[in-house]
Amino acid sequence: MSEKSFFGVPVVEQDGCKLVRVCDIQKLPFYDFWNESAIGSTIRRDETGDLVYLSDWEAFASLFIRTGRHRYQKG
Repeated sequence: MSEKSFFGVPVVEQDGCKLVRVCDIQKLPFYDFWNESAIGSTIRRDETGDLVYLSDWEAFASLFIRTGRHRYQKG
């Protein structure tokens, strides 16, 4: 069974790094909200598309669950 992160997003491993695919995040109803918060984050690319570091995804998801906000929102 493959590892999953918040909201059922599959985790992939490349070169010893844990990542999630942006195409999997795009399937979520709050993709645009996540995309707004991902400005300035490191994105990896491979032949299948863009990937986000698992730690960045989990930081976003944890804050979103706790507060309903992302890191650039005031208040």
